[in-house]
Amino acid sequence: LGYDPQPRLIVGRAGFVERLNNAVTVALEEHLPPGAMSLDWPALLAEAGFELLDHRKLAMHLPAPLDDAARQLVFRELQTSAHRAPGYLDDADLELLAALVDVNDPRCILHRDDLTLAISRTFLLGRRR
Repeated sequence: LGYDPQPRLIVGRAGFVERLNNAVTVALEEHLPPGAMSLDWPALLAEAGFELLDHRKLAMHLPAPLDDAARQLVFRELQTSAHRAPGYLDDADLELLAALVDVNDPRCILHRDDLTLAISRTFLLGRRR
């Protein structure tokens, strides 16, 4: 989630994306059992009787303007974040987050053409031995 170097409309204070990501991470860490975010998944799969076939980090970067499907993805991610992050963001960031997921607000992600998307996921593929 980010913005073009020369966006049409800048919203929020600098560092919002980083603060949001940190807030969601802290919320998840507090929700999960201790250490769950740093588990050695390949080793755990092997212990559970799986042969690890592939393990990689998949990354995607889409420049602005995003198509409707990509904007919907960001919108849903932000909606989820809005439920996880309230206790970890200040009032200004919470107000911005609410605006970004309010379809009646012109700052809503769904109405923006200056949004870029950078996302990564860890992918593990295994089969039972």
